[in-house]
Amino acid sequence: KESYIDVNDFYFCRGWIMLPDKKTMGLLKNPYGDIQRDITKEQYDISLYNNLLIPQIAIQTENRTAQYYLAKLKNNNKIDKRVYIFTLDFKHKDEELIHGEDIIEAMGEDTKELDIEKLIEITKNYLQKNGYSSQDIEDIEKDFIKQSFLFRFVKHEDQHNKNWAILNNKRNGRVRIAPVYDIDCSCDLNRNNKIMRKTTDGSLVSMDSFIEQYKDKNCLKNI
Repeated sequence: KESYIDVNDFYFCRGWIMLPDKKTMGLLKNPYGDIQRDITKEQYDISLYNNLLIPQIAIQTENRTAQYYLAKLKNNNKIDKRVYIFTLDFKHKDEELIHGEDIIEAMGEDTKELDIEKLIEITKNYLQKNGYSSQDIEDIEKDFIKQSFLFRFVKHEDQHNKNWAILNNKRNGRVRIAPVYDIDCSCDLNRNNKIMRKTTDGSLVSMDSFIEQYKDKNCLKNI
């Protein structure tokens, strides 16, 4: 079963797929490079397999990611030869996804902000303003730092503020950071238009700079 509901909210997506168990939904998208992209075959392959590799790296850095699979479609008993990326819906029941860009806009800040500390400050202010628990706010701060570490480690080059989010549970009032998603543009893909978070000293890629800034954070102690 296939649905095109809200598909325009996602880049390069075909639609939502209901699996045969009639419970599990997943988003089907074109791999990076299929449309409106000018990249080499090598870059395309890197972007394709980032979806399988980076979730395994994320486990080692105490991060959760969306789960990605390479997929082909079967239509009228014929196999579509194109390769798609299939992503299981990571929202729990009663949860809504709130993009980082929406959080920043709600607080009257620049939606292109990429300074890690500034993004943490804006998010904490937003969560406090909306009455979320101090424990949830603390957990989101820790997870945001760990996600930022992962992004720097795998050289994620597409860290705009729609590529992270929080998940708000409308039933119990709890909030958590969304698993990492949209990770195609990583591992030295060498895009012309790199969008990367920065440390306070302005560094976009230096791991030494990141460690120096966050070395006293307990959330990085076991990584």
